[in-house]
Formats: sequence, C-alpha cells, structure tokens
Amino acid sequence: MIEYIDFELDGSLDKKIKIKLDNKNLIITGANGCGKTRLLNQLDKYLQSFLKRNIRSEATILNEIESRNRRLSSMDVSDANYPYNQHRLKELQFELAQNSKSKIGFTNVEEIFRLVDSNILIFRFFLKLIV
Repeated sequence: MIEYIDFELDGSLDKKIKIKLDNKNLIITGANGCGKTRLLNQLDKYLQSFLKRNIRSEATILNEIESRNRRLSSMDVSDANYPYNQHRLKELQFELAQNSKSKIGFTNVEEIFRLVDSNILIFRFFLKLIV
C-alpha cells in the first residue's frame, strides 16, 4: 500500500529520507541520535493527518492558488475582500511548501480510506526501545 516515503526530517536542514518501499516492510536501524525516533514520530504525525484527510494533494492546492491569483488580479486593491484573498494565498503557498517536505506515496488512496473507514485496515505505530 505504501510505495515510497520522501521526508525532510523536522528540525533538520540536511536530513532527507527517501525510501522506496514497493509495499514491503521497513526496518529502521541506526546509531543513537541519527533520527530514527524523529522519523517515526514524523511518519505517525503524517499518517494521522492523512487518515483524518487533513493533507490535501499538491494538485488541489495548486488549483486553489491559481484560483486565488485570478481572483486577486480581477479585484481592486480597495475591495474589502482583497486582504482576505491575499492572506489566503500566502496560507496556500505555505501549505504547498510544507507538503513538499513530507510525502508518502500510496498505491490506491481511495481504497485505503475505504478500508480504514470500514475498520478493515488499521495503521498503528509501535516503538520498541531495546536497552
């Protein structure tokens, strides 16, 4: 179901994770402090947002940006709605930038939502610390 993971680790400027899964399992290992837990926490956060349908596709965001730009270009600066549309455009550009930092490719998004909604598929995050 998961084809790939492409993440820029939160709080890091130089740690980028690109993993091609092709629906296979993933084992994460590494030295202390290399970012294993940070990656797992970020994956969990992303999946929780995804399953709540809080992550919109890049195409959807780009369409809304284009629509806002058209609306702004046809508006007069003195229009009462101009500041709102300008603000919304900045929010959309930020959302697009954030989405480009974290991506998970799924084989069939609609099927995943159907399975999750019917409680057939459950995503769980387990962290096992070996001391």
